[in-house]
Amino acid sequence: MPEPSYGNKLVTYIDILGFSDLITRNQDDASKPSAVLLALRLASDEVTGVSPYPEANPEDFFHFATFSDHVVRSTDVRDPAKLADVVAWEFYRLALCQLSLASGLEDPFDPSSAPNPVLIRGGICVGKLFFLEDRRTVFGPALVRSHELESQEAIFPRIVVDRGLIRQSRELGCDTELGCHVCLGEDGAYFLDYLVSASLVNLQRFGVPESNITIQTHRRMIENEIAKDNSEKRDERTKHKHRWLALYHNRAVERLDKELRNRYKAANVLGTAASLKVSEGLLDS
Repeated sequence: MPEPSYGNKLVTYIDILGFSDLITRNQDDASKPSAVLLALRLASDEVTGVSPYPEANPEDFFHFATFSDHVVRSTDVRDPAKLADVVAWEFYRLALCQLSLASGLEDPFDPSSAPNPVLIRGGICVGKLFFLEDRRTVFGPALVRSHELESQEAIFPRIVVDRGLIRQSRELGCDTELGCHVCLGEDGAYFLDYLVSASLVNLQRFGVPESNITIQTHRRMIENEIAKDNSEKRDERTKHKHRWLALYHNRAVERLDKELRNRYKAANVLGTAASLKVSEGLLDS
């Protein structure tokens, strides 16, 4: 048996927020933990679409492990020059995953498929990781770093991107790709701009009407949670989380509108951007 060794990986550590409440709410649902399994599956599955290694099956370069409310995702970076392809592949999947979970949808275009909105928080970096194929043994510096990003820097429902990964991607000339997937928070942390990233891909695949549905569903989720914050007298930490989401949503809509104006040289590609935003009056309540 060959000596085990670290591999160079793109590593994402995900924490499913409110996991215990998700289990409690669904424990009597026909004795099937469907919502819990759905959340774990969406957070774990490999991406469909263009692969960074077209000649290989995803199981040859992508692995994941789940334990309680945590998911570790790992994608091989076999050649430093392939980092940009790996990043694009992982960020695209994470964006769709985060949007689908936050909107409560198994199918982002079918509102009837909503079991529960699920928020996630995480960290993503590139580095050394040992991942045994049985998925029961995983450790390494990249896991430590991605967990630090999740636990110490994410704070809000966002996936924080390590600055080292940002730097390496820019050195490979990936500024345009980063601009579509990542934004800089007011606290100086880079994080996955999932609403913009997923919406740009969905616009290309499905067109404006379907893309607007996903944005509106995300907005309604936030509005519903803020209304519950007030009616159920939730703690301030929970309220702060949902108001951060509302501000993120509105700024993402503005970024998306600006990006589409630049791409298509036309105004109001999505319609009236204001109609897709969370009401400012709700934020003041």
